[in-house]
Amino acid sequence: MPLYQDEGVVLRTAKLGEADRILTLLTRDHGKVRAVAKGVRRTKSRFGGRLEPFMRVALLIAEGRSLDVVSQAESIAAYAGPICADFQAYTAANVICEPADNLVATEKEPAVAQYRLVLGALNALAKHAHEPSTIGDSYVLRALAIAGWTPRLRVCVVCGEPISSTLSWYFSIPAGGLMCAADPTPESEAVSWDAICRLSALVDGDWGEPGRGCPTGRCSGVRVDSTGNPPNSGRMGRILFGTADSFHALARLAGMAFENVDYKSLDIPAAPFSDPSIIPDFPKNKVPRHVGVIMDGNGRWAQQRGLIRTDGHQAAEPVVFDTIAGAIEAGVRYLSLYTFSTENWKRSPQEVRFLMGFSRDIIHRRVDQMNEWGVRVRWSGRRPKLWKSVIDELEKAQERTKNNTTIDVVFCLNYGGRAEIADACAAIAREVRDGKISGDRVTEKMIAEHLYNPDIPDCDLVIRTSGEQRTSNFLPWEAAYAELDFVPELFPDCGRDVLWRSIDHYIHRDRRFGGVKK
Repeated sequence: MPLYQDEGVVLRTAKLGEADRILTLLTRDHGKVRAVAKGVRRTKSRFGGRLEPFMRVALLIAEGRSLDVVSQAESIAAYAGPICADFQAYTAANVICEPADNLVATEKEPAVAQYRLVLGALNALAKHAHEPSTIGDSYVLRALAIAGWTPRLRVCVVCGEPISSTLSWYFSIPAGGLMCAADPTPESEAVSWDAICRLSALVDGDWGEPGRGCPTGRCSGVRVDSTGNPPNSGRMGRILFGTADSFHALARLAGMAFENVDYKSLDIPAAPFSDPSIIPDFPKNKVPRHVGVIMDGNGRWAQQRGLIRTDGHQAAEPVVFDTIAGAIEAGVRYLSLYTFSTENWKRSPQEVRFLMGFSRDIIHRRVDQMNEWGVRVRWSGRRPKLWKSVIDELEKAQERTKNNTTIDVVFCLNYGGRAEIADACAAIAREVRDGKISGDRVTEKMIAEHLYNPDIPDCDLVIRTSGEQRTSNFLPWEAAYAELDFVPELFPDCGRDVLWRSIDHYIHRDRRFGGVKK
């Protein structure tokens, strides 16, 4: 059986037969792995004590047909001892492991950010760095943020009013954040300014520094006790969520399946037309009908902040949907997003695996939102090499949204412009071979009719973020006469404002298409 090496944390175990165990592991390079540890329950087992929950181990694993098999295990950090000696720490550790298992839903796909967060939380528990309940609350909130469920704590989720300590505020789980006194919903609960600051501190994971945790940045600092913890931080669930057990309240949030995600809880507008006053009044007959976006700079954005490249891709998700909302508001009819190129397969296997799984999961959990917005989901690209699970989600989304007419959003996945033209020529060649057309009658129109989405009009405007001034094999046929706008912002720093700025530039350009205006 093929072998692979990795390090990981044991999340949970289950008995198998008389002497074996099934382990659920969160690993650094392979994400969640389920594997059998044979003979581990025998008293003479070579590594029985190393494969208990909360242990960090270096592993040699053999791939199996249904379950992998642990061949070797060496301890890296024995978090289990000090955690199990403290009941509160043990309770918090279990709360940490359950959301980690639920949030990393797909096996053997990297989840480096989640792995690092679990390590940090278990290490803090083992060292008794803070009150266990505080560590547990902070972990769950930060894990949810990585997964895309960050509470909005800086503005009212309804009207966009910036928060202020002088006003009354409410918190709503279904709405995903704070509401001002003018917009509370029946299920929302009143919260104090102190509670808002403490919640922000828990989300940041840095509540001990002066000024940290305050959403406005104007406070002198979040109040802490002698241990550096926010006072009563273990009561965050009761204070904010109206339940007697904060761990269980937060764990319920973390246990949400993708199918049940309320998109309003994500850090994007609840609807594309949330604030009509800020929408530019573009002349309807001058707005580009088809806009293409080369979403560049995610990796550099992450590296500038000391993060790994995949963190930049995760940060781009809300920007994608803010851009879609902005395109709807501006009156754009077709939006093509350069998501994964045929050249991107050259990246590291870890990054490729992440991008495939991340692309699939975005489409899965966002299809309801796109359908509500009137988005028709389209796909442009090649099938070979593309993960079947990604193709399945794309096809489901296309079928679900096929009757929508507000905007067509084309996800260019495993797309290359030269490959698209080559595929069109190959299709024409087959028709020539079969006698359907004459080889000397191939025209530009005929090539256009054999592209991936021949019903979509040519691209009017191509926007590339990050300051790079090239099109990188994006829509070479469709964008032959497109206006090009190379914007300096890295893509995670973009959104509808950048899109609107590019549209404004487009409107003021003189487009002659090779002719001369009299």
